[in-house]
Amino acid sequence: MLISVLALLSSLNAVSAATPVDSVATKATLMAADQDLSDRVQKDGPKVFLTALDNSASVLFPGQPILGARAAAKPFLARYGAPSSFSWRPIHAVVSTDGRLGCTTGFSRFKNAADTSHAERKGIYITCWRLGGDRKWHIVGHQRNDSPGRVPALADSATMSFAPHSATVSSGKNQLRAAQDADAAFARLGSLPDGPGPAFVHYAATDA
Repeated sequence: MLISVLALLSSLNAVSAATPVDSVATKATLMAADQDLSDRVQKDGPKVFLTALDNSASVLFPGQPILGARAAAKPFLARYGAPSSFSWRPIHAVVSTDGRLGCTTGFSRFKNAADTSHAERKGIYITCWRLGGDRKWHIVGHQRNDSPGRVPALADSATMSFAPHSATVSSGKNQLRAAQDADAAFARLGSLPDGPGPAFVHYAATDA
């Protein structure tokens, strides 16, 4: 999953608007929104997380295929509802230069009531957000790995120094088309007999 996180964060930097904004302030706002959501989930339960989903959001968590916001509700509550518990702590954010799209990632802790060992599992998550017309951040994509085979590196760290960073300038006139073309080229290279390794090497950002 960590490769997926880095690939998503790196590709986000390719989609930038013509008028850049202060990415530092935007990232701070987004990190605060993610932490606030985590705090409210701890207080009021996992239904709060579902209310933050955009109607078009996609959700991926263990034991399920990729689900839309509405289809995710029942299995999500079955897994994360009491007496199970799930908490997370955002560590890093990356945002587009127009300040309307961003992703947060960090570390999570999960206690599954169905697990007779009652062990707390550490994991990694990524949440992608879009700033709505109400000036609030809404989740458009979420992926979590709350049952890893081993404890992820830096699971208790306060930083993710290896993570990509937000672009500070924009280039080109059609950034969305450029990102789509790059993604298609990445997929073609990854489908060759040598596998996906050369594609990641070729397209990864210098700080990925």
